[in-house]
Amino acid sequence: MQVSGECFPYSKTGGLADMVGALSKALAARGTQVQVVTPLYRGIARKFKEIQPMDWALELEMGDKMVSGKLYTLNPQPNLTIYFIEQPDYFDRPGIYGEKSEDYEDNSERFLFFSKAATNLARYLTDAPDIVHAHDWQAGMVPAMIQHQHMREGWYPAPTTCFTIHNLAYQGNFPSDSFSYTNLPSDYFGPHGVEFYKQVSFLKSGLIFADQLTTVSPKYAKEILTEEFACGMGGVLNARAESLCGILNGVDYEDWNTLQNPNLDATYTVGKMDGKRCKRKVCRRCWDFPVNRMYPCWDWWDDWLIKKGWIFCCQRFMQHWMAISNLCCSEVECHFIRKDLNGLQGIILIRWR
Repeated sequence: MQVSGECFPYSKTGGLADMVGALSKALAARGTQVQVVTPLYRGIARKFKEIQPMDWALELEMGDKMVSGKLYTLNPQPNLTIYFIEQPDYFDRPGIYGEKSEDYEDNSERFLFFSKAATNLARYLTDAPDIVHAHDWQAGMVPAMIQHQHMREGWYPAPTTCFTIHNLAYQGNFPSDSFSYTNLPSDYFGPHGVEFYKQVSFLKSGLIFADQLTTVSPKYAKEILTEEFACGMGGVLNARAESLCGILNGVDYEDWNTLQNPNLDATYTVGKMDGKRCKRKVCRRCWDFPVNRMYPCWDWWDDWLIKKGWIFCCQRFMQHWMAISNLCCSEVECHFIRKDLNGLQGIILIRWR
């Protein structure tokens, strides 16, 4: 069972959705029975009309109140079932995590409900999973909930848990009063639990309580054990180093296909690059970049994070003239891009999502 706050093609803000969607498809194609649990965000049911309601009512304790939800399912291919968690107050919103560059104030409550719903499914489904694979902070509380129900509430046999770190910088840290929504015993909130500098850390929960930890590449698995890249989680990660491994992310070539892709004006392959040169000319005209000189063009849709190496690459390559286009997501990010690349040769075009 994959538990993820995003899953392509149903919802996506970044690479997390791509990885979960592609991995699930690949495992199912190899004959593994795969379940994916993800929220039913606004517009999903309207776009994917094959989604069906399931006779499964969710009544989950959230602090001192009960919150209800519903379950919807979809079977996009053999061996693959998508379970969508419907809770309109939490998920029927314009954004996934927020709006206008501001996170929703109740994200802790929203994704605790989601984590409890996924845990409920893992325990009570007829075809209960052998492994629950939680992804990033949005599902980081799932391993803690499974361990608690196994150790103190008689869930036996409980599934093995795996937690994948897609980006350690996003930790799901919330005020300490968010802990009340977990309904876990107070001893889970402490240095050896989900507490992180007096906050509740969803990501730390995954790091502490999952049986196995993975991340997106062998190199990143080594990097996050160092102080520079540990994002404050170095002590926890090094204590779990024997349970941590890096597995290089794959690519779904049905989606990332440059030969048969209706989204491309011209197709290309490694052995035939004419289409890419044609596309490059179209992009230069679209961006109003100079066409009377030869120079490299970069275009990316990504967070402007120093640890992702963009600044390093730009500082090296922009010793020579080049053009960069970045689709950034906020005014703050726009400011830092201009600041970091100030004084380098070339053109920097910043577009808005």
